[in-house]
Amino acid sequence: MVMVVVDVMALLGAAIMFLISILYFIFTIQEKNYPLIFLSIAAFTLGVFFIVMCPSSPLNAADDLKNKAIEAYKDGDKIYINGNPVEDGFDLNGVNLDKYDIKLENDTVYLMSK
Repeated sequence: MVMVVVDVMALLGAAIMFLISILYFIFTIQEKNYPLIFLSIAAFTLGVFFIVMCPSSPLNAADDLKNKAIEAYKDGDKIYINGNPVEDGFDLNGVNLDKYDIKLENDTVYLMSK
């Protein structure tokens, strides 16, 4: 729970920085203070970078779910692909997880074709 709050706060901080850089850019254009435009562009770029790299970013959510599914498999959780249980000795490493919707529930990994 604490990690989720930290992730949300990090994303919120990055979004605020992003918005401030946009406002600063508009201000520098209106005031025709051209050297400061580069500073506002740098702040904007940094804000975009932080939003993309934030752990709670939607861009990282799919990879996080894949990693959790692999960890659950290594821990011995049951795996179902399209509703069918897999055999013992099944190798999840040979499966392209991008082709499946992943759901983790009660020590079970469900992979459904997209």
